[in-house]
Amino acid sequence: MKERTQLEIACAEVVGDYTNQYYDLLSNLLIMNPHLLKKDDTRLTAQLTSILFSEEVEDKAHLICSIIETIDTKSDDKFVKQVKFLLEIDPVLDTTKQIIDKLKALPDTNYSEIMRKVNIHKHEMKLYRSRDAYAKRRI
Repeated sequence: MKERTQLEIACAEVVGDYTNQYYDLLSNLLIMNPHLLKKDDTRLTAQLTSILFSEEVEDKAHLICSIIETIDTKSDDKFVKQVKFLLEIDPVLDTTKQIIDKLKALPDTNYSEIMRKVNIHKHEMKLYRSRDAYAKRRI
């Protein structure tokens, strides 16, 4: 029998019936090994990992939206599609935050390393919701 990963355990504890859906998305989008991250990593997966694990970012969904908006809108990038799907099933990332909190509570010291390596530029831009879309404004 295959041993479950910490992400599988956290997903099972938080979402129960939807474990597979969240696990499939988050296992593709999160970088769980800090040794695979580079200083100021610009990959979408690295930025998403840093945002979701950050205690400082309050409105994570808005910041993630601003990042994927800066990527070419015609892009067929599978990660962009997966991030959009994650935001569809969890618009304010409450469930995802609970999964991340469970991961942080599990006995693994690697997560603090993740936060030190990726610069997410969270103070540069804030999104404000207008009627049908988000508008970017510099702070």
